[in-house]
Amino acid sequence: MAKEMNVGIILIKDGEDLLDMSVVLEDQIILHDIKNFSKAVAMLMGLLYVLNIDYPTELRYTFEVIQKVLMNIGADHCSTRVHGLRNRLFRKME
Repeated sequence: MAKEMNVGIILIKDGEDLLDMSVVLEDQIILHDIKNFSKAVAMLMGLLYVLNIDYPTELRYTFEVIQKVLMNIGADHCSTRVHGLRNRLFRKME
């Protein structure tokens, strides 16, 4: 089912109704029947961290922003690009 997705979250909907939300790692559905998108993102990030899986290259900065800016995990060790974004976001909040 998730053969074309190495890492991600799958939403299965019927019209406006959410039928299922699943977490995918290494082309396999690892968790399913998650009803909250925030929880699905947190579960995906936790699994990537615990299993020591590298972020997909094309989504590296997206995952780094989620981890270091939104979740505040390892925020003092950001890449230059993410550190600049983090500073701009916090300046806007002041």
